[in-house]
Order: sequence, then C-alpha cells, then structure tokens
Amino acid sequence: MTEKEMEKKIKSLERRIEKLERSSRQKNGRVERKKRTRQRESQMTAPAIAPAKLSERERTIEILQSAGMLAELTPEDKALAAEWRALPEERKREVTEKLESLRLDPPLSQIIQEQRR
Repeated sequence: MTEKEMEKKIKSLERRIEKLERSSRQKNGRVERKKRTRQRESQMTAPAIAPAKLSERERTIEILQSAGMLAELTPEDKALAAEWRALPEERKREVTEKLESLRLDPPLSQIIQEQRR
C-alpha cells in the first residue's frame, strides 16, 4: 500500500470515527432527555388520593406539595397573616388601594431585563 493510499484510508477512517462519535452523542442526548422527562413526569404524577375524602382544593394542595411547588408557611408568615386578618376592613381596603395604585419607576419588567444583561 502506498503512502498516498494510506493517507486516504486514514482520512476515511477519521471521517467514519467522527460520524460515529456524532451519532453516539445524539443518541446519548436523546437518552438523557428521555431520563429527565421520565423523572419530571414521575415527580409530577399525582399521588394516590381518595377523591371522596378530600375536596378538590385539598387534592390540589396535596399534588402541589408532593411536586415541591408549594411549601408550608413559616411561623413568621403565619404571624403576619394573623395580623392582617385582625385589621379592620377599612384599613385593609386602604392598604389594598395603595398597593394597587403603586407605580414603580422604572417598571419591574425593565428592571428584570436590565438584570438579565
């Protein structure tokens, strides 16, 4: 075999190796995506809850908690909620109106965009 034929053969083998590596990476990527999808689906699967025993709201809360999307309130949160409930309706209305009329300068969307840069 001549030197030129050897070089051709080597280049051919290198191309085949690159093609096989690319194919392997693609297959591994698909396998990993499937694993992640299965993990997400298993985490999101609703727990076996007897529908007759719990209301729809309670079942929803249970599902969100099992998916890690809802947590128990902290003692501080519970204390703040109790304070809010104890306020007179007029005061609650004043606070709500003030919060609803609040305008941020710059707007929150602009702040978020700037922080992403």
